[in-house]
Amino acid sequence: MLAAKAKMLGSETATRGSNMEAVLIAFGILIAIWILVLWGSTYFGPAYFVRGSEPYMTIAVPIERFAGDVIGVLQAEVNLKYIGDVVAAIHIGKAGHAYAITRTGELIAHPDISLVLQRKKASGLEQAKAAFADRANQPKTAVIVAHNLQGIKVFSSFAVAAGLGWAVIIDRPVSEAYETLYASMFRTGTLFLIGLGLALLASLFLARRVVRPVSILRAGVERIGTGDLGYRLDLKTGDEIEVLADEFNKMTAQLQESYAGLEQKVEDRTRELTEALEQQTATAEVLRVISSSPTDVQPVFDTILEDALRICEAHYGGIFRFDGEVFQYAASSNVSPDFLAYLKSTTIKPGRESALRRVGLEHRPVHIPDILADAECDLPEPYRKEGMRTTLAVPLLREKMLIGAITMHRRDVRPFNEKQIALLQTFADQAVIAIENVRLFQEIQEKNEQLETANRHKSQFLANVSHELRTPLNSIIGFTRIVQRKTEGQIEKLQKDNLQKVLISSEHLLSLINQLLDLAKIEAGRMEAYAETFKLDEIIRVATTTVEPLLKTGQVKLVTEIAPDIPPLKTDRDKLKQSMLNLLSNAAKFTEQGEIKVAAWRDDGMLKLAVSDTGIGMKKEELDMIFEEFRQADMSSTRRYGGTGLGLAIVKKFIILMGGDIVVESEVGKGSKFTITMPMELKK
Repeated sequence: MLAAKAKMLGSETATRGSNMEAVLIAFGILIAIWILVLWGSTYFGPAYFVRGSEPYMTIAVPIERFAGDVIGVLQAEVNLKYIGDVVAAIHIGKAGHAYAITRTGELIAHPDISLVLQRKKASGLEQAKAAFADRANQPKTAVIVAHNLQGIKVFSSFAVAAGLGWAVIIDRPVSEAYETLYASMFRTGTLFLIGLGLALLASLFLARRVVRPVSILRAGVERIGTGDLGYRLDLKTGDEIEVLADEFNKMTAQLQESYAGLEQKVEDRTRELTEALEQQTATAEVLRVISSSPTDVQPVFDTILEDALRICEAHYGGIFRFDGEVFQYAASSNVSPDFLAYLKSTTIKPGRESALRRVGLEHRPVHIPDILADAECDLPEPYRKEGMRTTLAVPLLREKMLIGAITMHRRDVRPFNEKQIALLQTFADQAVIAIENVRLFQEIQEKNEQLETANRHKSQFLANVSHELRTPLNSIIGFTRIVQRKTEGQIEKLQKDNLQKVLISSEHLLSLINQLLDLAKIEAGRMEAYAETFKLDEIIRVATTTVEPLLKTGQVKLVTEIAPDIPPLKTDRDKLKQSMLNLLSNAAKFTEQGEIKVAAWRDDGMLKLAVSDTGIGMKKEELDMIFEEFRQADMSSTRRYGGTGLGLAIVKKFIILMGGDIVVESEVGKGSKFTITMPMELKK
């Protein structure tokens, strides 16, 4: 029955169209039959066109008595123009549209029905190929750019109806798609230009409202920074910048006020320092004059008055000495000759009539700001002619005793300040120091003159006494020797020993008298050096020969070392011999064992003589006084070694008289060394 039906359908179809179409339809019917038989599914046939008109499609549906029992087929020929209506109703933008194609590229629905009727093929379109491509091997693309049937470049998207083998494609011209973007870009550009214009206007507004005031503010700050504190900012913007400018003006005003105060403080401090420096300089100058003029107070008074008038800004001044009853003129500055003559010829008694007189009563500084306003002031006519309105008098006090006063005067009413009064008191103290220095110096000078006179009298007395003692002593020594010679072998040994003792004692006493006489001559200035030419070794030989009997027999060795290149000396022979005898005698007295050494050599054109011993030595503190008269290393009453303490003192004076010098080195227990340095020739 089904085959018959297919045959019937095929014949009917053949009557409607061409043979090819009939064949296709028949073939489709057969396929539908098989599908219905085998699967019981609905059949959708391919689209076809009947006599060049609208497209059609065959749809076959199985008729089942119950599920799976197919008893027939319901087949229908469907006109697809309605699909075209549906597709035509799809609008994308202004020119965008949808259309449907088959897998073979047949156009079955399009808003432009003429394209469908013309049987336009869409198989060559990129979007058609993409729609029916093998999706397993192709990347999934939602939208592609291609050309449509009219050749217009479009954005294309598609969807495939798998059961029908159709594809629904939607095309939208690229130009239309970008039209919104272009419009947006245009709007954005327009808005940007508008914004730019507004920004320009705003910047101009800000330049007028902010930048210009800020520039003015910056310029004003720079001027203020350079020190122009009188500059003020003039901004009337009505906003915070005006408030800031006002604050700057307030700050500048405060800075100007502070700077003015600081300048005043600096000026005051500078003036104070200058005054202090000037006062210190003046004080130092006065002290310098005091130290350089210890015997005369006049230069000190003149310097004090000069500095006091300059620093105290006075017109004239004076210094007066007080003897306990009246003031007498001592010095003055910047006074007229007539007034100076009056001051020198007048004495001033203490009283109330002037500042100087009141100092005599009160012993304190007296300051009268205006003499004409002081009822007690009564100045003599010379003072009135000289001109005096403001006066200051400061006492000169030595241990609270008034010895004078300093006065300063101004011809106009201008009181002295506290610093000027204090400075004048300092000058007064310095004047007292100068007066005391002169007084003490004069007292010391008088005492020195008295001491020199007494010393001359002493030296003269010693010289006279020594001379008077030498005459009888020489007679005793002479007569004793005569008695010894005349009584040789005639008197007993005891009497002979007594005569020898008398002779030794007399000679010792004569030596002491000779030393006193030499010392007296030196101090009296009557000792002179007489040059003569001689050889040094002769003097040393005589001195050592004389001292040898004094050495401890066998315990002390006397050694001499005389350089061979020493030429003959031209100096005082006797004084050099006496000096060597005194040094050797001193060494022999204090050396109990060891050696005494005499050495002589030349050093840088000078003669060097050294006498050293290994005796008891001396302490360091004793070396400073060893060359003083009547001084010994051991001054105790229990000393072991005798002597008058004149030997080394005479050596020192003799060596100095010959133009040389002597030094000593000593150590307790190791001995002493005396070194003489003197010229080879005595200088006149």
